[in-house]
Amino acid sequence: RRDTANVMVACGRDAASTTVAVDVDTVKVKVGGRVLWPVTASGAYDSIVVAPKDDKRWPFAGNRTFGGTNRVQSLPVRGPKKADYAYKVTAFCGGPSGFAKVLDPDIYVD
Repeated sequence: RRDTANVMVACGRDAASTTVAVDVDTVKVKVGGRVLWPVTASGAYDSIVVAPKDDKRWPFAGNRTFGGTNRVQSLPVRGPKKADYAYKVTAFCGGPSGFAKVLDPDIYVD
């Protein structure tokens, strides 16, 4: 099972004028499932990185971060069940001299 949180990024001229959003505040996923973060972007968009807010609380085996340009996919969820995990989506805009904007939604393992 793969659950999806669509990410929208509108890069402005700086972090203050940039918008980062997801279409669900909490993505729900079962143990063994994966999360997919497809990206719709505009402006001088480069990429996103998905990472835990707390490195000790992350439901995925292996990697602590997932990154990409058009979509990001997690490794399978290992659990534990019935738990919330805070994560952050960092959007990078403006090329090598650019900037980042952070959003912090949640994952719930069902």
